[in-house]
Amino acid sequence: MKYLRQFEDKPENLFGKLFWNMFFFLAFWMVPLSLLILFGVIPFNFNDQPYYGIGGFLMALSFIPMMALGFAAIFWLYYSIGNYFLRLFNRIF
Repeated sequence: MKYLRQFEDKPENLFGKLFWNMFFFLAFWMVPLSLLILFGVIPFNFNDQPYYGIGGFLMALSFIPMMALGFAAIFWLYYSIGNYFLRLFNRIF
């Protein structure tokens, strides 16, 4: 089980790395979609109500940091739980 021991350590600032990676990944997709919303090509649906123009554009852009924060928190939690069980497994064997 020496092979698994190299994965026990958590990277420094894992949550920050996850957040910024998710932020730029989502921005890559949301900025072009926001421009389509701004020009009225597609709507931004929120609570089953379509938004177009400046309002829809700003709402779509505001979702980038919120979604990045949510995804980073979920992935960090999964990583922390998995890392805990990995360390427990390595101690047993």
